[in-house]
Amino acid sequence: MFASSVEVYGENRGDVEKFDESYLGYIDCNTPRAGYPESKRCGEALCQAYKKRYGLDVVIPRLSRIYGPTMLSDDSKASSQFIRKAIAGENIVLKSAGEQFYSYTYVTDAVSALLTVLLKGENGEAYNIADENSDIRLKDMAKLCAEAVGTKVVFEIPDANEAAGYSKSTVARLSNEKIKGLSWQAETNIESGIKKTIDIYGSSSTKRKLQVRFNHMNEKERVEEIVKSLEGTLKAPVIPREPDKTIATARKKIGMFSHGNSGLIQDCALVA
Repeated sequence: MFASSVEVYGENRGDVEKFDESYLGYIDCNTPRAGYPESKRCGEALCQAYKKRYGLDVVIPRLSRIYGPTMLSDDSKASSQFIRKAIAGENIVLKSAGEQFYSYTYVTDAVSALLTVLLKGENGEAYNIADENSDIRLKDMAKLCAEAVGTKVVFEIPDANEAAGYSKSTVARLSNEKIKGLSWQAETNIESGIKKTIDIYGSSSTKRKLQVRFNHMNEKERVEEIVKSLEGTLKAPVIPREPDKTIATARKKIGMFSHGNSGLIQDCALVA
């Protein structure tokens, strides 16, 4: 399976509403970021060449814009930046008027689509992966993220140098009729997907920040932190004790309690 993307279609020149798998698209190769969509086209062409020459059994999923709580912390896509800003409680910064109209797919739906194409797809065929209930303009996605946390959208138009690195496509919607023929259907629309992403990614992000802070504490600070955490969780006074006595007491009183660092639990115990 070769993972391609919506980028193979290039710009929508107004001749179609949605890209289906037979659409040839348009790419201006004399632009700074043309290498990315051209690389997808090159990859697909190599798949077809190996299929013909060596009998390669290959399917080609063309992914729409994927989002979800598995995104990387340095992901530079607009949707990822919106979500990080929302989690941080900051205003969503939009670098354009936000009229771009794209197809999105929640990550778990994308995974199920990939498996569907791999197991049911026809050799040599390409399949768009998109959810018709998640086609949305960029300004509306920004608004969803902002409303989820009670902030607002602000517009900040970039200069020419910054804008040169952005995709030139303003409408890139994918038809999913072909993959629906394999009995695939997305389950998470854009509204619920954004909410899930903010809830899950926000929670894991907070845990990561706490772990980093915790790793920089000295032993005394760690003991104070676990005392505070235990008292807040158990609604009971906690005092530092001998490590060998503490671990047995803590396990007996707390059961399977875990703080992510077993060394801390050995330094504290409930007051009997």
